[in-house]
Parts: sequence; C-alpha cells; structure tokens
Amino acid sequence: MNTQLFTVDVDECIGCGKCIERCQFNALELVDKKIQVKDTCIGCGVYAIVCPKSALALKERNQKETEKPPKNIIWWMIKRAFSRRINLLKIL
Repeated sequence: MNTQLFTVDVDECIGCGKCIERCQFNALELVDKKIQVKDTCIGCGVYAIVCPKSALALKERNQKETEKPPKNIIWWMIKRAFSRRINLLKIL
C-alpha cells in the first residue's frame, strides 16, 4: 500500500475535470462539481500537477492506515481486487 493519501481542498476545487483526464486508474470522479476519489486510487499523485487551483494533494498516511508488506503477494492482490470490487474473472 502506498503511504500517501489523496486529499482535495473542496474550497479550491473548481470541478474542471483535468485531473480525471490525467488519472490512469480511473480513480477520480466528479460529484456535485467536486472531485472525489474512488477505491481504485493508488496514491500516485500524477493528477495533482494538472490542477489549476492546486486543490489536489497527497499527504502521508498515519502509521495505523498503512499496511505491512504481504507475505504472499498473490493472496494480497486477490484480497485487494476484492476490496476494490474488481471482478478478477473478467481480467483472467
């Protein structure tokens, strides 16, 4: 898990959607003219640089929110996909 957490300054967000176009993971959506993050966000932050109002940022997660590295990467990936409601049968 990334140690970064997506944040939006809703007072600054103008709902232009530039960050949505930039996000490679389809992890952002416009709700009531404000950006919201979906569960598919991995915290990469590539969208933040296109925001004309600097309303998007990544902040460090607190240690309790950060998972320990998995012992079994396959099981971790399956568990992660399930938590994000990704249908693995469509992918495999």
